[in-house]
Amino acid sequence: MANCPDILLRYVPWLLNGLEARKKARARGVKPDDMPPLPILCIKGWRFSGKSQFGVRFEVGAILDGWASSGMIAAITSDGAKDTMQLLDKVLEEAEEPTQFQRQSDHPIRILSQNEPIYIEYLNKVDSKARQTSADMLMIEELEKWNEVAGKASLLTMIRHFDCIIALSNDFPRWVKKLFESFGAVFVEVTYMDNKMLEKSVKDGLERQRIEDPDGWARDVAYLPTGGSNRVFSERAINNAFLPKNPKFQRKTSILAIDVGAGGPDNSVIMRLDFDGYTIEAEILTDESIDSVALCRRVSDYRVSQRCEEEVWDSQGVGLGIMPQRAPREAWATSGIVPFGGAAVDKSAYFNARAEAMLLTANGLMKGNIKLIGFTEAQKTQFEAECRAHTIKPSELARTNTHAIQLDSKEIVKKRLGGMSPNILDALSMGVWRLLTYTIHNDNILPTNNYNSFGADDTGVPGL
Repeated sequence: MANCPDILLRYVPWLLNGLEARKKARARGVKPDDMPPLPILCIKGWRFSGKSQFGVRFEVGAILDGWASSGMIAAITSDGAKDTMQLLDKVLEEAEEPTQFQRQSDHPIRILSQNEPIYIEYLNKVDSKARQTSADMLMIEELEKWNEVAGKASLLTMIRHFDCIIALSNDFPRWVKKLFESFGAVFVEVTYMDNKMLEKSVKDGLERQRIEDPDGWARDVAYLPTGGSNRVFSERAINNAFLPKNPKFQRKTSILAIDVGAGGPDNSVIMRLDFDGYTIEAEILTDESIDSVALCRRVSDYRVSQRCEEEVWDSQGVGLGIMPQRAPREAWATSGIVPFGGAAVDKSAYFNARAEAMLLTANGLMKGNIKLIGFTEAQKTQFEAECRAHTIKPSELARTNTHAIQLDSKEIVKKRLGGMSPNILDALSMGVWRLLTYTIHNDNILPTNNYNSFGADDTGVPGL
């Protein structure tokens, strides 16, 4: 344990004393209402900060020193579980007492000395409710990737079955913070500068990256939500999304925007966007995984009940295969069904429609002229993450000889989101794109950079 960051070592006595107090109370048959508080330490850490090493060393050390008889380590991805297993191997090699090893394919277990076990759990993204495994200690990895609904059920199950919890994340989601705060958790942050075991050459390399590539360093090393000159959505733009709605807003036009999910944990999103000529208010009507038939039926119902003139579909992927189920291709134009994708309206300014839609949305959010209403806390957290994952490709890497703005690929965005697609932001940006570009054409305004000034400027004077 001495090799762990000092900032974390100071919490070891508190964790062990809390663990011992609860174990003794449980042995005496103390009633649940009278149990000592559950010690929960939440560690937010940079890459190479040593937070995972601390958690594993704490569990192994507590078991070998007699403070506990069992422990469990949980990760939300199979890669995370493999990484944790490899880390556990390294820590066990340092143990002074002999250890035994045992693996099971469906539920890998490490048996320590005297048959005291550590369980390694991989919690599937689709159903992350934990098995009813009971152990003394728990270390939870990758909490930034957990789904709120299933994840909250899983965490509440875990809290009932353990006497000490260490939770790790690159950046704790809002719902996780609120849940753990209600149980009196302690939050602490560590950096790679705190890691005694990190080689000096690695630290020096990371510091060089901080100077030479501050955007990549902030995003991929420090996991900072702020900064990043190549980000599409600034923090101010993100924060403006949830400002109070205008009580005098009167919609003139309403449309539906549909981003089709791939199934499983990848939801389909149906969003209604209302436009008064200056500002846009957007509300999620559907955010769940449903089959294509039900999705088309729901869109049809919303067109009528929500009084929407058009519906905009993402025609770059799965959506293109589902749109013909909604109506024959030759009837799209007359039915108000709009395919999104392909070339930008302003080809001189934007590489494609996706870049155009995202930049129009970012600009509208920055100026406070796009409001998101009725979002749940989980949807707010997801939307913020989706915004922060979008970056503009540097001009020297863009595949174009013009000055058109090009975004980093969708694959890069999904990788930053742990494999998930930015469904909420995609639906919003498609709707914003349709409302603004269509309005411009109707008003016979040439599609130039002028429409990028949509909304109120810094003087408060409304633009397009």
